[in-house]
Amino acid sequence: MNGQEPQPRFKWKPTLVIFVVAISGLIIVNYSLPFLLNSTDHHLTNKITLANITITVNFSNKTTQTKSNIFSRVTNATVFDVTNESFQITYLTFPNLKGYFIDRIEGDNNGGAGWIYAVNGTVYPIACSLYYLSNNSVVEWRRPG
Repeated sequence: MNGQEPQPRFKWKPTLVIFVVAISGLIIVNYSLPFLLNSTDHHLTNKITLANITITVNFSNKTTQTKSNIFSRVTNATVFDVTNESFQITYLTFPNLKGYFIDRIEGDNNGGAGWIYAVNGTVYPIACSLYYLSNNSVVEWRRPG
């Protein structure tokens, strides 16, 4: 031995360490940040996306039930979403029409005539699951005709 200290077999390269840490950080952020910022799971957020909705149902026995000041946490809530959150309903699915047909509201099938809805006084000829509501909308369910 010539009096020199032995050289370590592995030399630390600070650049390599910084690079590995940076890549690891980017991978973690890439997978977690979109979930944290843009979550569409409504059970994870308490954000109210729709406010002050009123729904009136005109039942076949000539009674009316109104629910006011309804709030929804469903993103892009439809007439179907808010009605389903507010009343007990049964519905039929029509995949080829991409929509739902409300069969019963609170057990009432409206004398077999079915249900139509109006938003702010206007009847729309599309499935209730395709009509998107906005704040302060007034929905009315009634017998056709």
